[in-house]
Amino acid sequence: QVEVPVAFNGPHWNFAAMPPRVQRERLGLTMEDFRQELEDDEEEVLDFLSDGYERATDWDLDEDTVPVDLSIPNVVWVLGLPQVNSEKLPKLRNVLQNKLFSGVDDIDMPMDEASDTTHGFAILTFPSAEAAQAAKALDGYSLDKQHSLVVMLADEVEEIRNHPEELEERDFQRAENIMMRADTRDWLVDDEGRAREQLLLRYQEETAIYWYDSMKPTPELCYGGEREKAEGKLWCDGKVEWSPQGSFLVTHHKPGVALWGGDEFDKRARLAHKGVKGIQFSPDESFLLTWDGTHHSQKVPNAVKLWRVIDRELVKELPVPPFAPHVGGEWPAFLWSHDGKYLVSRSATSITISNPSEKTSKKLMFKGAADPDKANVLACSDVESFDISPTANILAVWSPEDKNTPARVCLVDLQERVVICSRNLFNIADAQLIWQAEGRFLTVKATKLTKSKKTGHTCLGILRVHDKDVPVDMIDIKAPVKAFAWEKRGNRFAVLQTDDQGHMPQMVIFQVAEKVQQVAVLSLQGIQGNFTQIHWAPEGNYFVLSGAGDIIFGHCTVDNKVEILHKAEHFQLTDVIWDPSSRYVTTAVTVPLQQAKYSSEAGFTLWTFYGRKLYHQHTEKLHWVLWRPHPTSLLGMEKVGKIRNELKTYTKKFDRADDEEKRARRQEFEQERKRQLSAFEDYMSEIREWHREESESLGWAQAWEELENKVKWEEKVVTTEEELEKTEEVIS
Repeated sequence: QVEVPVAFNGPHWNFAAMPPRVQRERLGLTMEDFRQELEDDEEEVLDFLSDGYERATDWDLDEDTVPVDLSIPNVVWVLGLPQVNSEKLPKLRNVLQNKLFSGVDDIDMPMDEASDTTHGFAILTFPSAEAAQAAKALDGYSLDKQHSLVVMLADEVEEIRNHPEELEERDFQRAENIMMRADTRDWLVDDEGRAREQLLLRYQEETAIYWYDSMKPTPELCYGGEREKAEGKLWCDGKVEWSPQGSFLVTHHKPGVALWGGDEFDKRARLAHKGVKGIQFSPDESFLLTWDGTHHSQKVPNAVKLWRVIDRELVKELPVPPFAPHVGGEWPAFLWSHDGKYLVSRSATSITISNPSEKTSKKLMFKGAADPDKANVLACSDVESFDISPTANILAVWSPEDKNTPARVCLVDLQERVVICSRNLFNIADAQLIWQAEGRFLTVKATKLTKSKKTGHTCLGILRVHDKDVPVDMIDIKAPVKAFAWEKRGNRFAVLQTDDQGHMPQMVIFQVAEKVQQVAVLSLQGIQGNFTQIHWAPEGNYFVLSGAGDIIFGHCTVDNKVEILHKAEHFQLTDVIWDPSSRYVTTAVTVPLQQAKYSSEAGFTLWTFYGRKLYHQHTEKLHWVLWRPHPTSLLGMEKVGKIRNELKTYTKKFDRADDEEKRARRQEFEQERKRQLSAFEDYMSEIREWHREESESLGWAQAWEELENKVKWEEKVVTTEEELEKTEEVIS
């Protein structure tokens, strides 16, 4: 029986990369099942060998003999399967062959003759080594709450079997440092299956994580450093931030950074780097860069450290690159590819692409490189800025205009190491590269100069990255542009613009179809406020306009009809943050951590996506308000599309649950109100009894009676009439 621990639920931790002894310990096996299968395979191999080969433990070969390749790269072992009897075996085989591992040639699941059940593993044969390697993508896949798959190549199983028991000390150390990631998604739903969000607050000397559910009137504290406070410690004295997929909370300290996770936010890692000022995760959270805040000119060789998160290993130390990816920035000084495979930085004359998984920093050669010793250098001496696609290993490079050389934007395939396309742009300056969130389009937002090169207007170059030959659409916007933003999903982008005098503000929405065309205009004339930013919801369609304390909640339908849902104010507004589900918006007034004085307006407000205020909290010295990011969905795009199409079916179910929750809370509120009213009436009865007894004992009752007998009271009744409304109706 193969017992797979929860450590392998995380989709990013490679089981095969762990030390062999750790693998055996994690699997909880004596390897008897493996050894029996391998011995059977060994007998079959020996049947095909010549008589000159003798059965030996190591199969030693003479110098004159030809080695035989005994590897089987197209065979995969799948562990962690449920143990089923012969009746349920066809159903399990169907799941493996048709739903999980499509294209498999053969599936063998050995049976225990005594119990008539499988051993909990399967041996899969694929038509090619490439197909077998692709099957490893399901390593860590959860069939259900009790069964998670461990997918290994057969050659890896053989390596574990033959690995000596004695391991080096560093292997033991790394095994002890392996962290678990089984609980990185548990926080998304409660015990009843209700979706919920987490909100991080960093204020004064406090760091606290709250649950938020719109069904409840206020956020509920999840963890506020109670464990550290009980030990007389301060949980965090610096910056705080979430990892990209929300698996970890990162706290900054003078000696370095700490990673926290799990239901109770236990410490998962402590990475020593004195004076850390900035960090940068790879998108898959496999690696982490830490920076000590020094400048390139200081020539610090270990200013940046690269860590592998799973085992806290320091992979390498790096100096700060002389140039950041974006003009005017200092950190981040590197860029990660979307899959964490490539780390990109820029020197004075080149862009360097490295593979962080290789401690030797093996260079990746671009085709046509002049010097093979600089295999990871892309020769672009005049690069001003660069950026990587959020969904593909495509690097966009911007070279400014220089004398007779026009400005140029290039797209480079990092994996194939070839230039996909190169486009020249004339009379262009001050360019900015902006990727659409799905990586389908790249915008070059720049200033197009007149012939005199003294004045200019905004010009947008839209590159259709997924189309053949990467066509470019050019859009000239004569009016001054205050803001530009792509919708998070889809093919629309919005521009905030005014006339030359700064009047007549409006939001213009464009759509990329066969041509880039203007599809909607939202006039802001007559609406008080100076709007300078556009914030699209993560799921698209809804947006927030903000600036100088004014807020507009808006909606753009799929057929491009724009409407204002609500207008609100938040004095001295500094931050607008959508939650990952697009249900809530946070507006906040925050102050820098180093700022000595505090803002009297510091605090935050929670809104619905359509602008209804849910909650407001005034918090002095509020530094950060951060929603916890959601991990990457395990559902495929087809499944997501099906859910979207059948959303009404799901909403009926959740609406019923919400109604039941509201009814239960209403009954609870009414019962609590009756309890408090009853307690109040009992208290008043006690007061009245006490007053009666005191009046009698002190003589107040007798004195009051005597006063009434002496004074002649006259009772008068006054009637007042007032006409509230008068209506006349003519009846013909």
